[in-house]
Amino acid sequence: MNLIKLNKSLCDNCFKCLRVCPTKAIKFSNNERTIIDNKCIKCGLCHSQCSQNALELVDQYEEVKCAIASTKKTIVSLAPSYVSAFNIDNSNKIVTAIKKLGFDHIEETAIGAEIVYEKYNIDIKECSTSNIITTCCPSATYLVESHYPKLISSMLQVVSPMVAHGMDIKRRYGKDSFVVFIGPCLAKIVEADESECMVDAVITFSQLDKWLKDEDIDINLQLPTPCDYYGTSTGKAFPLGCKIESERYEYLHVDGIENCKSILDDIEKGKVSNLSIELNICKDSCINGPEMPKNIQESHYVKKLRMKNHIKNLNERDVVSDIKTSRLDLAKRFQQREICISTPSEEKLNEILRMMRKYSEKDHLNCCACGYESCIEKATSVYNGSSNYTDCLPYLREIAEEEHSLLISNSPNGICVLDNENIVKQTNPKFDMLFNKNNGISLVGLPIDFMVSSNQFAVLLNANKNVLSEKIYEEDLDKYFLVNLIYDSHKIQTVVFFTDISSHEKNKMELERMKKDTLEKTSEVIDKQMRVVQEIAGLLGETTAETKMSLIELRDLIIRE
Repeated sequence: MNLIKLNKSLCDNCFKCLRVCPTKAIKFSNNERTIIDNKCIKCGLCHSQCSQNALELVDQYEEVKCAIASTKKTIVSLAPSYVSAFNIDNSNKIVTAIKKLGFDHIEETAIGAEIVYEKYNIDIKECSTSNIITTCCPSATYLVESHYPKLISSMLQVVSPMVAHGMDIKRRYGKDSFVVFIGPCLAKIVEADESECMVDAVITFSQLDKWLKDEDIDINLQLPTPCDYYGTSTGKAFPLGCKIESERYEYLHVDGIENCKSILDDIEKGKVSNLSIELNICKDSCINGPEMPKNIQESHYVKKLRMKNHIKNLNERDVVSDIKTSRLDLAKRFQQREICISTPSEEKLNEILRMMRKYSEKDHLNCCACGYESCIEKATSVYNGSSNYTDCLPYLREIAEEEHSLLISNSPNGICVLDNENIVKQTNPKFDMLFNKNNGISLVGLPIDFMVSSNQFAVLLNANKNVLSEKIYEEDLDKYFLVNLIYDSHKIQTVVFFTDISSHEKNKMELERMKKDTLEKTSEVIDKQMRVVQEIAGLLGETTAETKMSLIELRDLIIRE
């Protein structure tokens, strides 16, 4: 059963979930993000550490609400760590709040812990293995079954307290009763699903807290109500460790995933013997489970003290129990959970490493940014299709630097980076080509005004703000530039882009000159033409007058005759 789903729309590929996953059960490959169910030990670390809320936990609200609305008896098995989960002055207030949700009966899972404890003491006398491993924590049993299968024979073949309590409830209330476990553990969801209906549903403390808020039920305002059945101090103390008495085996409580893996490695290698080992995947066991209410900001030390004080002040006379273990079949058969992981050949491994630009041992940074402990482990995951070789931070950085360098080096614009005192920190080839007046001298470390003396540019630079497409003229070079300026106030540096527009500007000026010359010549031609017209008109006028006089004289002569 896959109890966590990845929401691709919220996932930002930060790989934090993979970094905290103790078994690397999360697949990031070909834009797919999935949880590899047979590798997952249901510890919930990925869910609790995801800052983007991209990991969604399966919830069973509707199933539980339907059971409450039906004619079935609904009974809550309340994990003893509820005392540490909710910061209230009286732990029985939580019982009142839960009953207001509609449940018929509420009992402590501590009863199941007592049943298991009694069974352990019976079975341990018949054990012959070098070491024994208790099986209260389902995440721990999944770890052994999937990653340490050789140690399955060392596990006590007994159900967990939750399942034992579910059996006892079904015995007393009937098989058709609906049992809901409420606790801080995600793995219980899967364990309940595998329990053959001894536990019908699981609600985590975090989900319970949300449910109560949705129903506007404030725990602190409730009057205390006792549980229908309490456990004794033995059962209540299970979240702090269940010390099993044995003449042969020395009790050892191990909590935290890395510590669990370390002791299991030691057992496999034969380094320890005659130990009765209680494994708890969560640091400080169940009082620090992944599904504690998120709104209560307390350290696990405070929660632990609250739990200890509760047990210390427990009045055993309040305990009511009807435990008959002889009627319960508490046996559970643990078996290997197959994990399909292939080991690449040395040739194939080196080929993948070369793709990741790991050419020698010194290139193996083992930075863990990708989520894996080493570059070898990363390459193996690539071989098994669980990740992409490109999901490597040093690799991506090299690619980015190369692309950045290629882009800058081949830019048609002159680019320089200035520090807060306008000293050149970096240039590209085009900038050197434009401004290196003394060829061969490095411009890095020199003031920018050594290259650009334009007063216009100095004004733009001293404004300490971004500038977009301002034209300047550099007299020493007889060049015009279009300047774009990016001011970074955080790093206190400025990036300047110079686009040489001299050719364009000079062409524009030449065009203006040609226009002016053409206009002047046109004016001259017009003036000359006007003069010619006027001269012609004058000549025509004189000729016409002379002709007129001659004709008049000729007319007068003819008349006289």
